[in-house]
Amino acid sequence: MKLPAPFTALLLAGSLTLAVAACGTPTVEGAESRFKANKDKISVLTTKQPANKAEFDKKIAEFDKEHADIMAAGTDEEKIKKLGALNSRMDKYIAELEKANPATAAPAKAGGAGAPSNKLDGAAGTPPAAGTPPAAGGKLGGDTAPAAQPASGGMGGGAAPAAQPASGGMGGGAAPAQPASGGMGGM
Repeated sequence: MKLPAPFTALLLAGSLTLAVAACGTPTVEGAESRFKANKDKISVLTTKQPANKAEFDKKIAEFDKEHADIMAAGTDEEKIKKLGALNSRMDKYIAELEKANPATAAPAKAGGAGAPSNKLDGAAGTPPAAGTPPAAGGKLGGDTAPAAQPASGGMGGGAAPAAQPASGGMGGGAAPAQPASGGMGGM
């Protein structure tokens, strides 16, 4: 549905008035920032649509020339007003480009039936019915518990190592002889 031009103009003026009231007084710096952001958006479109690079470069040159003329204007108020009009035209140009080639538009948020499943979904991406018992055998699907594994020696495999003989600490060898008296070494 296309709105009549006077209504669209009134709607635009009203939204600009609200934006100015909500954001404070516009400044030349703010309008400059918006101009640079719009140029950046066109540059991104240029990389996404290299076949249209000549057209984009021509349009950016037009916008740059108009920008230079505006910045040579007299007062800040005139600059703000003219930069605002230039930025609005740039916004419209960008919107038309994105509408003409939806692949370059910002990606929409995924959702709905085509959205990826999450780990709580049942088979084929459908949520499990309420009260459905879990599959027999738990996660891995077996009917019985796994058989006990034979003891292994840790990271390797094979049988557990035989008991180690007592050693005298580091280095191995036989344990040192202990004195016969049970105390402090015969003291």
